[in-house]
Amino acid sequence: MILMQTSCRRSFDLLKYIRKFLLLLPLAAAASVALAADVDRAPNFNAHEHIGLFIWRTAGVKSQWHVRLLGGNYNASFSGNFETDGAINNLKKIELQASDTVYLSNPSTMNIDFSVNSGEVDGVRFASNGEDLCLRSNSGPVAVRLGENAVVRTTPVDLTGTGSCAVEPPAPIQQKGLILTDNGKNVWEVRLISDDATETFKGTIESTENLRWFSKFKLESTDVLKKLTPTKLNVEFSAWRGGIDGTNVGVVPGSGLCVRATGGDYSQIVVVNKQGTASLRSAPVDVTNSGACGGGSPPPPPPPPTTQRKYNPGHYVAFMRGIDSQSIMAASIKAGVVGFHKRYTWRELEPSQGNYDFSEMAADLQFVASQGLKLVVMIEDKTFINENPMPNYLVRFPNRPGGYTGARWQSQYVNRFNALTAELGRRFDSNPAFEGVAIQESSLGISDDLLDANGYSAKAYSNALIKMIKTGLANMPNSRFFWYMNFLERGMGELEVITAAIQNTGAIIGGPDIGPDIESLQRWAYPIYREYADKVSFFGQIEPMVYHHEHLDPNAATKYWTMNELFRYGRDNLKVDYIFWMRYKKPRNTDHYDFNNALPVIENNLGFNK
Repeated sequence: MILMQTSCRRSFDLLKYIRKFLLLLPLAAAASVALAADVDRAPNFNAHEHIGLFIWRTAGVKSQWHVRLLGGNYNASFSGNFETDGAINNLKKIELQASDTVYLSNPSTMNIDFSVNSGEVDGVRFASNGEDLCLRSNSGPVAVRLGENAVVRTTPVDLTGTGSCAVEPPAPIQQKGLILTDNGKNVWEVRLISDDATETFKGTIESTENLRWFSKFKLESTDVLKKLTPTKLNVEFSAWRGGIDGTNVGVVPGSGLCVRATGGDYSQIVVVNKQGTASLRSAPVDVTNSGACGGGSPPPPPPPPTTQRKYNPGHYVAFMRGIDSQSIMAASIKAGVVGFHKRYTWRELEPSQGNYDFSEMAADLQFVASQGLKLVVMIEDKTFINENPMPNYLVRFPNRPGGYTGARWQSQYVNRFNALTAELGRRFDSNPAFEGVAIQESSLGISDDLLDANGYSAKAYSNALIKMIKTGLANMPNSRFFWYMNFLERGMGELEVITAAIQNTGAIIGGPDIGPDIESLQRWAYPIYREYADKVSFFGQIEPMVYHHEHLDPNAATKYWTMNELFRYGRDNLKVDYIFWMRYKKPRNTDHYDFNNALPVIENNLGFNK
């Protein structure tokens, strides 16, 4: 997700770098004082047209603050915090979704993490009894719009003009030469800056994995920026006196980056990490301190152990409930398809406590086995329409999409879920066509008030998921458990805690979607893929929204990521073992891809991970 379209299009001028590295604090302080009057009164904004983080104070009430994130016709996100010398209270959430968070890490610090789709608004209202208020960003410089006139600022923003964002200045560093800045979003900003004489740089920028994209910044006709290989750029920049040349380079998370100078060392290279710490280096520069200049990528890790469990990786066709009959299954059998992924509500599997009805599943397994294929069974305890997926004897709560979600963190739920997988194991674990069980994505979508009233905590939920997965695997010693992880309320770090707890157990884990330009996946899910590549088998899913996943790369040949590009990203970058392709038909009169576009990719990549 993006703010102001993409961070790689932000404008960087020489003055910004001189401020950053020579710290012209008096100028910054003067600008800061002027902010106090900028924040008064509410602006007029349109959620379908305006982009940015809008902040204002209630007219005549200096302690009352309002924050709104808008994406206009784009997706947008903002992560950061408000700090005061007093206390923050009276929080009121405005149109937040399950993936949004706002909380106090201490009485004087409010943290927010908002993401909006096109035309949506996220926000919060709060009171501050302190004299100071500073806004800082955890997601790189972003556009902040203040008060009635929507005055544009970049973070950190001293909202009260009292010096609340002041920090101790680091030692000055030379501002000319080649500067490489990690913006924290898997993008490196490369700038060649001159002072009183022309500055030149010739060399290469090389990644240990395929570069996702690159763009030009203020280049003239005499400058050269060219891709030599999928991993390497040729660079020939010449910045005139007082000028800047540059490029923004999108990289795969966790990949290494090496900058080499042609014909010898280049002694004016500054590397700025995502925390803002700068260091002066000489070429060749291992920018990420990962051995990137030492001769290429490390060898891939060995595949995870499979012990005696079934392990039939490859392409699976996933069905939406209601469009999943055996006749539709039969029509989906194409070259390269290993199996199917089908949904069953818990309610239909256990109509009353302890009484199970697996007749439909048994019939499906018989059909699948007759075709030499496999079946992954998803147990649905969450719906997105006004339909109860749970047995009547179990608690369920309304969720924000308009359906219901089971109380996964409560002991009754965990005990009954474990009883369900025990019965599934008893009936089907020895069936070669039964690949395993999947549980829906970790996001609950339940309101904070209901969570608070029913004993929810991130740790309780994390512990419950670990127990269900481990018990499920024990109940099905020959089969797999597929865990869909995407969001865990009030504890995103618990996703890795769960992964660490179930590594080397036979669990298959997924983000779940293969969406290279989805920021939340790059931030939370994909680092787990890479860190645990040698300990866990992973899957990826191509769901309906991914069939029209837009490129952020301005140089991309197509508007949307093609099915072949998504497949290669899952195979080569995420190292997935299973891919679940949703059998999705595009609406009329759209330019979206659909399942028919996936079929040639499946057919042309048989046994892609053998």
